[in-house]
Amino acid sequence: MAAKFFRVAVEGQTTDGRTIERAHIQQMAARYNPQTFSARVWIEHLRSLLPTSEFRAQGDVLALKAEETEIDGKKRMALFAQIEPLPSLIEMVNKAKQKVFTSIELDPNFTQSGEAYMVGLGVTDTPASLGTERLAFAAQNPQHSPYAPLKQSPANVFSAAMETAMDFSDATPATQEIGGTGALAGMQAAFKAMTEFFSATKTAATPAAPANTPAAPAAPSGDAQQFAALMGHLKTMADGVTELSRNYSTLQLQHAALEEKFKTIDATDAAHYAQRPPATGATAAQLTDC
Repeated sequence: MAAKFFRVAVEGQTTDGRTIERAHIQQMAARYNPQTFSARVWIEHLRSLLPTSEFRAQGDVLALKAEETEIDGKKRMALFAQIEPLPSLIEMVNKAKQKVFTSIELDPNFTQSGEAYMVGLGVTDTPASLGTERLAFAAQNPQHSPYAPLKQSPANVFSAAMETAMDFSDATPATQEIGGTGALAGMQAAFKAMTEFFSATKTAATPAAPANTPAAPAAPSGDAQQFAALMGHLKTMADGVTELSRNYSTLQLQHAALEEKFKTIDATDAAHYAQRPPATGATAAQLTDC
């Protein structure tokens, strides 16, 4: 079953005082192609590099379409998105009823084409997070806008958040595997695969010299130096992940040992302890109770 389309934005005000024009909506719908640039779904427009973060990507936008809709008695151009959600987004929206408002991030001059393109979709709890007070502040102080650090490009704009009737009950969730030690293992495997790939590429790019052939002049070493530097960085990162995994295992063992020690303390018979005798002062004389 094809995924549903949800209304995610309408023409109108943005978070910095600019306006999402009707033409922007139409351009985003006409130009959107996940093969060119895939817009992902993010919580509060926050993008994390860690796969186990609370702010990791929550899904992908598969397609966009533009349709005119009536809002408060006025005809406005609206943008509708077809979303492939991860299980965490389905749980968040369908069961927890959280993050049900959407705000798009659009680049008004994508790849210097002069046309708009949607580069991200944010989900938030309330439109107040993109409300009138912040709109006014951002418009008057663009360099200090609370949204500026979240943008992929300073020229990008965020639409004012709007309630979106998202229902993923019929959606097939994308695969999502997360976890503590599993994530570390996944990162190690990724670094290993990258190392093997570049090693194989280097080997394949250097064919064996024919027998009895005079040695060719030495080739410029720039590429080789860059490759060696890259391999060194990859190895350093892989070693760091391995050390992190080792430290994590050590902490687990120490934690388990502490738990056992506390259990022993709790089980100790209180009768084995004697109360400390009352203090009598610095001399051997006993105090008299008059």
